[in-house]
Amino acid sequence: MSVKIRSRNGKLILDIHYGEGKRTRPSTGLKDTVKNRKLLESDVIPTIIYEINKGIYLPKAERVAVVQTVKDYGELSFKRHVNDRRKHVQASYKNHFKNHIVPKFGKRLISTITSMQLLDWQNEKLEKFTAGTVRKA
Repeated sequence: MSVKIRSRNGKLILDIHYGEGKRTRPSTGLKDTVKNRKLLESDVIPTIIYEINKGIYLPKAERVAVVQTVKDYGELSFKRHVNDRRKHVQASYKNHFKNHIVPKFGKRLISTITSMQLLDWQNEKLEKFTAGTVRKA
């Protein structure tokens, strides 16, 4: 069992050996930068190793998830929905995202955030803001 980071065409891929001689090399979709390598080493690889050791690892071909930070996903979502929302609504959503979500979860991978962490974050926000404001954030 091993998980290594490799680069192909400027993108990072994972070289994963698991089970009895099985191998997969999924692309992460991330550019080959020091920051992204550290992100993979600290968040993604430990999760994969844990899943392999527990016998619950599924190769990327059987997954639907893509490695992505909360900030990257949010920015992509705003681009995709720019024509679905009125300008002032889009601006309000961006403002809430930038001020409330990015500081807490922006650099985290979506797959590493648990429901308990979200619940704790919501409870923190409810101490300062109304329930309506927290639902928007």
